[in-house]
Amino acid sequence: LLGSLIVGLTWTLALSRASIPAEKRHIVEIYIDELQDYISLPTDISDALAQARGLGVGLTLAHQYRDQLPLDIRSGVDANARNKIVFGLNSKDAKDMAAMAPELTAEDFMALPRYQIYTSFQSGGRNTGWVQGRTLPPPPALRDAA
Repeated sequence: LLGSLIVGLTWTLALSRASIPAEKRHIVEIYIDELQDYISLPTDISDALAQARGLGVGLTLAHQYRDQLPLDIRSGVDANARNKIVFGLNSKDAKDMAAMAPELTAEDFMALPRYQIYTSFQSGGRNTGWVQGRTLPPPPALRDAA
């Protein structure tokens, strides 16, 4: 509940940037992990994605699998989130992503080893296409959790 309130207030502040001339707006980044927990914002997240770019706001949205999101929000994310980073997927999600990635198959998404990704992003106003990359594993624990 508190997280939804904070995200909602942050988005309200982002909307107030419309009164600032575009050339004076600094880029602001909002990171929402576990997106499915915040889909009851005052503004639909699909609308927020559509508006964010024009307000100088970058939204990073993270979730574990596609069925966590209602269909309308999933469609909005698919259409408006231009940069995507995808780790290994289950068969249903892999099939959905392969439909958005003509150069990849569902099997490509399912076969990704740990710490490897496929990503597609905008650069200079153009889409790069899907490329494979590698992330770093988590650092070792500083001490025993027990």
